[in-house]
Amino acid sequence: MGWLSFDCFSIEKGVVLTDGENNSGVHPLEAARTILESNGVTIYAVTFTPEADQNSMQEVAGAGKGRHYYANDGSDLVNVFAEIANNLPMILTE
Repeated sequence: MGWLSFDCFSIEKGVVLTDGENNSGVHPLEAARTILESNGVTIYAVTFTPEADQNSMQEVAGAGKGRHYYANDGSDLVNVFAEIANNLPMILTE
């Protein structure tokens, strides 16, 4: 799992879709803490395979003040993203 650096303009939430395996780069837990502390971005972690390291991604979501979700199949994945979207703040305009 690679972690990208990015500039946060008005990003407040981030979603990581992963198998939870750290293959290279910065450890995901450290990255989540850094992103939260330096940019105030809440991290939601979504794991999607039976072999996914759910414990690690629960820690990542916790460090990012977010939540971990597990999707067993495509239908679950749709429901997870719908739940995340439904809990995001909305801006109403005329």
